Amino acid sequence: MVIVADPLVSFEGVSKRFGSIQALDGLTFEVGQGELFGFVGPNGCGKTTTTRLMLDLYRRDAGEIRIFGCDPAVDFARVGPQLGVTFDQHALYESLSAEEHLVFWGRMFGVNGRELKERCRFLLEAVGLATRMKSPARTFSKGMRQRLAFARSLINRPRLAIMDEPFDGIDVETKRDLVDLLHTVVREEGMTTFLTSHNLVDIERLCRRVAIVKRGRVIACDTTENLRTKTRKRQVLVVTLGEGADGDLVQAAVPEGSYDPETRCLRVEYVPDSGPPDAVVRRLMERNLPVSSFREETLSLEDIYLSLTGGGKEICG
Repeated sequence: MVIVADPLVSFEGVSKRFGSIQALDGLTFEVGQGELFGFVGPNGCGKTTTTRLMLDLYRRDAGEIRIFGCDPAVDFARVGPQLGVTFDQHALYESLSAEEHLVFWGRMFGVNGRELKERCRFLLEAVGLATRMKSPARTFSKGMRQRLAFARSLINRPRLAIMDEPFDGIDVETKRDLVDLLHTVVREEGMTTFLTSHNLVDIERLCRRVAIVKRGRVIACDTTENLRTKTRKRQVLVVTLGEGADGDLVQAAVPEGSYDPETRCLRVEYVPDSGPPDAVVRRLMERNLPVSSFREETLSLEDIYLSLTGGGKEICG
C-alpha cells in the first residue's frame, strides 16, 4: 500500500450501520493532496455511504474521518466551502439558466464580481455550454445537464471534488470534455478528486491509485500496477472465436474463462509460470470450435477488480 505523507482525506476504522445492514465495517483509506483517487466496488458496497459521510449527510457509528485535518461531523462549516460535489442526480433549478446556476452557487460560496464572471465564462466554455448560457435548465438534455452540474461543482475552485458516478449514462463526447476539464483543473489548480464510478475503464484511465471496496471494507488500495502484482494473475489470454461458435460449448470447454457472445471473445486469466496458455486453444480446437485468433494481454483494472471481489454483488449501503 502507498503511504500518504500528508493526507487531505483520511478514514480510519469507520463503521456505519442502517438497522440490520452493516454498510461500512472498519473502512480505512487515505487520499493525498492533488490526487485523482478512484473508489470502486460492487453495487451496495458502501460507496455512496462513504461520500455522504464526507458531506456530513450521515453520521458514522465508529472510527475517525478527517478532511483538511477537520472532522466534517464537528466542523463542516470549515470543510464545506472547500468542497465541490457532483452526483449522478443533477438537482438543477429548472427555471434558471446555465449562467444563473453558476452565479447563484458562486455567490453561495463567496465568489463575486470579476472573479465570478471570469470563472463562469471559463467553466461554461470548458463544458461546451457557452452558446446555451442563457437557456433554462429545463431545455437541456441529460448530457447538457451533467455538463452544467460538473461546472457548478467547480465554481468555487474546490480543494477537494467529491464525484459520485459523474459519468453515468452520458455520451462519449460529453465524457471526453468533462475528463479533459477534470485533468485541467487538477493540473492547474491542484484540486484533489475522490471519484467513484461503475466504469472501471474510466477509473483506470483517470486514477493513479484505486481503493477496491467489498462489504464496507477496503480490500485493496494501491496503484493499478501494484494491484496487478498482488493478484498474481498477471496475464489474460484472449481467444477470438469464429462465426457460428456455440457459446455454451465454448464455456463448457474452458469453464475457468469468461465468454462474451457479442464480441466472440473468451478471456482466461493465468499466471505466466503456471504453464503455457496455448493449452486453452488446444481444448477449443479438440472440440472443433473455430478459433480465429488469440493474444495475451496485461491484466486490466476490471480483471483485478473481479479477481479480488469475486465479481459478486453486495447487500449493504
